[in-house]
Amino acid sequence: MKDVRIQFGSPGNVKIIKIGNEDNIENILIGACQKFEVNEFDRYCLRDHNTLENMEKISQDTILLLDYCDIVLAAKSVKDLKDNLNDALQTKKIIFQLQKYLKLENFSIEFLKMNGLQILKKIALNNGGNILAYTLCCFSNCLKYYNGEMFEEIFDVDFINFLLNCVFTPTLTISRWATATLICIVQQDVFNLEVILTTGERFSDLIDKLNSSDLQTQLFTLQLLNSVYKRILKDERVINGELEIFYGSKIRDTLIKFSFIDEISDEIVKFQSLFVQNCYFKRNSLVQDYRRYLERFSLQDDLTEMVISAIQGQTCNVLNLSNLAHFVKNNSDRFLKMADLNFSFCYCSFEITEFLSYIWHFDSKVISNNRIDPPLLCLERVHDTLLTTVFRIWREERANVKIEFLIDCHKVYFKNLLEKEEFTWIDQFETFANSLTFNEAKEFYELHKLDGLMNSSNIKQRIQCLTKGEFFLISSKELKLQKAKMFIRLSSSQKYLAFSIEETSESVSNKLDLNSISNIKWKKENSFFHIFLHSQENVVADLAIESETSFNEWLDGLSFLILDKCQTEETLALINNLSNLELEARVFNIDENESLERNRFNYSDISLPSDCEFKLSDNQIKDIFYA
Repeated sequence: MKDVRIQFGSPGNVKIIKIGNEDNIENILIGACQKFEVNEFDRYCLRDHNTLENMEKISQDTILLLDYCDIVLAAKSVKDLKDNLNDALQTKKIIFQLQKYLKLENFSIEFLKMNGLQILKKIALNNGGNILAYTLCCFSNCLKYYNGEMFEEIFDVDFINFLLNCVFTPTLTISRWATATLICIVQQDVFNLEVILTTGERFSDLIDKLNSSDLQTQLFTLQLLNSVYKRILKDERVINGELEIFYGSKIRDTLIKFSFIDEISDEIVKFQSLFVQNCYFKRNSLVQDYRRYLERFSLQDDLTEMVISAIQGQTCNVLNLSNLAHFVKNNSDRFLKMADLNFSFCYCSFEITEFLSYIWHFDSKVISNNRIDPPLLCLERVHDTLLTTVFRIWREERANVKIEFLIDCHKVYFKNLLEKEEFTWIDQFETFANSLTFNEAKEFYELHKLDGLMNSSNIKQRIQCLTKGEFFLISSKELKLQKAKMFIRLSSSQKYLAFSIEETSESVSNKLDLNSISNIKWKKENSFFHIFLHSQENVVADLAIESETSFNEWLDGLSFLILDKCQTEETLALINNLSNLELEARVFNIDENESLERNRFNYSDISLPSDCEFKLSDNQIKDIFYA
């Protein structure tokens, strides 16, 4: 037996009852009702004293509350609210207690069935101060379980405007809960977004609330913005840019300032994900009327004509044109200089936008990371910075370089920069770009023609060879080995080489940490190919093997792991081919999963001679295979 404390009614009315281990919750409820001399125990339930949740299991330390069951309590609450509409003090007491109960799903469902929302609406419209704050909190709590019944009647235009007014009230509690209520309303599928979208100025003011010094207000405001963004994302007006006032650079610039605050960082990442989807839709929507689209950027007439003239006859998506228009509007003097020098601004701008689409997955609508990426949120500024950098270097080197090669160099350089560096501020990125020289971009391009080589099929094959293992003659003072025939394999973690006497041996006699290797050299001596693994001071190991194929595989595999480059001509040629194929795939927008048609020729019409024998040497077969 154990003692359990149960409260009924006022806080001081507490009694202790003894329960056995075999007692179920129904028996305990009956015992509690008898203890407090309460009849009709079927109208009651036992709740957790703190959370008000219905209890299913009783522990000795739990304080219980003998209370009306959900359906009875919901009916009583609605009746009490109706009976006390004109009594502010009683209404305040009932609403205050109701906030807690409306967090419970079963109670909220019963409350909603009894037209509880209509009563809450009436109270909200006729009261202020704490009563209004408590009422809005009740709205927010129970709307999570609302099925949308009689939605338009309850949440009409006037009431939505009333809630928007509450959002901008100086009283924090009212503002917060009005915002939380609007979040729940916007998430309802039956809600007509036009009610909010026609209040453009108010929406712009809502973005300003992100600058509030109150963290909870910032969080609720961003949650509301994200809720609306998610609902309107596939709206044609968003794609065409008419709603950029809501989700243009203003809100993104504001969010970057608060990206270091952990409490709202998750919501910023959600916004960032929605922004990527927005860019995806814009990238996949063609502009039908260039002049009409450019009108919303309020460009000077001569600038508009220059842009239209440059893109005339081309197909242009919304994302490409919006980035170009942003550059022209904010860099008009530089744009005029580009035009005077016959710089291919349109080609370069579109190439840069496509490059950024590749980096930030605008081509797939799925964001690749869960961290805040300031350059991504400053898309237009990054585009403008890259276009300016290309133009600056082109002016310096135009006599010696083609614009296509210059663009390719920038793609490789900035792909590495944007993927490897974590920029806290966009100014950091602009500093990198403004200091870039052509020689730096060109050298980097030559070294990293295909960034991410470890992902290409031939490199994977090289690494797999290392993992599979091979026999070498190894000489190493460090490992005290002299021309010892050892089986060497790469560890599964790719952090060290393991040496064993036999291929099938599970025991490892020596290990060589790859972090200790700073350079790799090789030479051919007699019939053996030697791979020398160097530390900062000396040669750590000499790996010798007769097979040229195995030598190439191991030399390149180790070079990629340690030096991030290859050393054999065979692999360099393969990488160059892959680079060209990747570039062509982007230019022609080829989906890597898309099968290419192979019916240019009718192979069924080709008959092979039956009276000949074909004999090819191994070298001839190689020549045909690699042709």
